[in-house]
Amino acid sequence: MNAVRLTNAMELLRPIGIIGAFWAAFWLGETPAAVFTLLAPILVVVLNGSIAFEGLFLSEAASAKIGYAGDRQYQRQSALANLAVAIVAVLAAAAHWGVQAHAAVLLVCLLFLALSAANHVYAAVHARNFKPANLARPALTLALWIAVTPLMLQALATQ
Repeated sequence: MNAVRLTNAMELLRPIGIIGAFWAAFWLGETPAAVFTLLAPILVVVLNGSIAFEGLFLSEAASAKIGYAGDRQYQRQSALANLAVAIVAVLAAAAHWGVQAHAAVLLVCLLFLALSAANHVYAAVHARNFKPANLARPALTLALWIAVTPLMLQALATQ
């Protein structure tokens, strides 16, 4: 599979992974804390992990898909930061660090996505970048915040 097709596939795999994470968490979790403890690391790995993969291995195709100019060095640095967040999510889950650790890592993920969404809005307004992938990011980020925030607050309130 070539890089363009793989980046397009990843645009579908992310929402499928997010839906799967919610399904698994609600299916397996018996308490708000258990649901959140299952949900958070999966979301972070799906989101930050896939962003890291694209940035490290598919940077030119990923940039073109969104409508950005490829800047390989900066993109690699950003991808490594996303990879670090995904690795910490896995460590927090494996070491059973608890709801607060999962909330902190997920909050870093969500804040990154919110700031990235603001950048996408800026690109749409100032650079007239109306590519679908660029326009979808802010709306999808807002939807994710709306879905996750009550679960995170409920889990934290039970601790």
